[in-house]
Amino acid sequence: MSFLGYRRPDGTIGVRNYVTVISAGSCVNEIPVRIAERVKNVVPIIHNEGDLRRRDNEQIIRTLVGIGKNPNVATCLVVGLGCEIRPPDMLGDKIAKSSKPVEVITVEKIGDFYETISKGIDITRKLVYYASKIKRKEEEASNLTIGVKCAGSDTSSGLAGNPSVGAASDMIIEHGGTVIISETAEMIGAEHILAGRAVSREVADKVYDIVRRMEWRAIEAGIDIRGSEPTPANIKGGLTTIEEKSLGVIIKGGTKHIQGVLEYAEAPKGKGLYVMDSTAHTNETLIGFTAAGCQISMVSMGLFNLLLKLPMLPAASAGTPIIPVIKVSTAPQGKGYIDIHVDKVLTGEETIEEAGKRIFNEILEVASGKKTIVETFKGYIEPIAIYTTGPLL
Repeated sequence: MSFLGYRRPDGTIGVRNYVTVISAGSCVNEIPVRIAERVKNVVPIIHNEGDLRRRDNEQIIRTLVGIGKNPNVATCLVVGLGCEIRPPDMLGDKIAKSSKPVEVITVEKIGDFYETISKGIDITRKLVYYASKIKRKEEEASNLTIGVKCAGSDTSSGLAGNPSVGAASDMIIEHGGTVIISETAEMIGAEHILAGRAVSREVADKVYDIVRRMEWRAIEAGIDIRGSEPTPANIKGGLTTIEEKSLGVIIKGGTKHIQGVLEYAEAPKGKGLYVMDSTAHTNETLIGFTAAGCQISMVSMGLFNLLLKLPMLPAASAGTPIIPVIKVSTAPQGKGYIDIHVDKVLTGEETIEEAGKRIFNEILEVASGKKTIVETFKGYIEPIAIYTTGPLL
């Protein structure tokens, strides 16, 4: 199976062809936004991380660099004040290891805030011209890395939505691709099942480690995570225990062996199924997928949210600015929110395998350029959410 993608100098394949302007620190967030307002086809990457996240600094660096190296990014400009704890030149050098063109500017070197914006506009116009010459070519599905997430879980999620996404995940892997699942807190009670699918004892131990680490982090904060999961909304949707929720959560990754366990925003070293440590918060998880090199993410939505007419746009904001998000739902309604409906699995009119095949085909179409519902909401710009665990000093 194949799709039409953009081949990058390092051999990775993009499904989108963005020029990004990445903020090195929150102090200069206005500059990427101003540049993007003046130059077409430029995506600003802004965030709220300054110099006071010392314990999380390496994770923040890994995230920003990973976004710049993502295959969906043709080229990028890094912008900074020049005095950040994360030096803009260092970020640029790390991103440039992907062999794509990278430029760096700082207010300190240019000497004026507005001159920095003007210089950035000049640079990004040239970068956009460079990106415009890159054309889609036929590529194998083995080049795809897909991040898988769920939201608004209810009883239908474990019965139809997540298993259908899991069937698609298996197909991606069977065609030589890569799938990443996450949401560590929502693996509690089912971690032994994931560990049992690990390719080695070392990988199994890492599955247990990240779950224990998440539980202890909650305990240190004075939270009983087993008492707060499932959430009140999950309970209203019919879920009864954290184990029940977790069993539904892990099935969206399919049935294949787990090849490795990743830190947040860490890229997998090979093909197959991987587990990434992360919060269950949608935007933070999707940014972790982006930094890990995913070109597309799938989000499985429960039926309950639509029945209550709750907001159906988790992941619709600019929290996922460079990877398309395919939404799958068990709800028959919500035509303006959902890409793939799998409600017929609940009624017996479609099998999980048939639904999985539809999702797999949708992934290939989106990879070839088809817009997702989420992508039609572009225009709302907000800082990306990066998963951090340390104190803000």
